[in-house]
Amino acid sequence: MRLLFYLMLFSVITIPLIGQSKTSEIEDRLESRRVAYITQELDLTVEEAQAFWPVYNKYRDDRKALREQHGLIKDDNKQMKLADVFAHDEKALELKKGFANQIVDILGEERTLHLLTSERRFKERMIKGIQGRSERRGRRGGFRSGDREQLNKGN
Repeated sequence: MRLLFYLMLFSVITIPLIGQSKTSEIEDRLESRRVAYITQELDLTVEEAQAFWPVYNKYRDDRKALREQHGLIKDDNKQMKLADVFAHDEKALELKKGFANQIVDILGEERTLHLLTSERRFKERMIKGIQGRSERRGRRGGFRSGDREQLNKGN
């Protein structure tokens, strides 16, 4: 009985850790792909990369913090006001402008524009890849095959 208790306790503790490890592994893989994609797209020299990546990483961290802050505000106040949405968007825009001004000094205006479009393309490719894998598994738009037909029959 005691052995069973310890086995259950061990599984309750380790199973969430395995899930976190997998999430972290996926995030790490995604980040390394992002770095490789941007480096290739911008054709960064060693000197440019040394100046670029610390600024870029700080911008991404600041952007993530802003999104998390916005999410906390939204969670705390389900009746979020339109002014709050615009205030968040203004902060995000100011952050992006500050980042772009720093990067222009490193890469120039043309390559900074290329960076911004490359980021968007990278996101689009990742989303398409996820959607493609989902469809190959027989799922479309979050529904398993057959679920969509069941939904349509109800209408």
